[in-house]
Amino acid sequence: MPGDVMETFLSLRHINKTFHATRALRDVSLDFMSGEVHCLAGQNGCGKSTLIKIMSGVY
Repeated sequence: MPGDVMETFLSLRHINKTFHATRALRDVSLDFMSGEVHCLAGQNGCGKSTLIKIMSGVY
């Protein structure tokens, strides 16, 4: 609604992940605001699942 202030639900800053010598994520920063809907899309092997696993605490 107009005038509503959205609160930050989740912030990610400078996320990096490697598997041995393979870099899966490099310097990823995102903000998720309360009430927003997001879609994570990309090519195979670009780090989508890795990012979700980091966000959920698996890694």
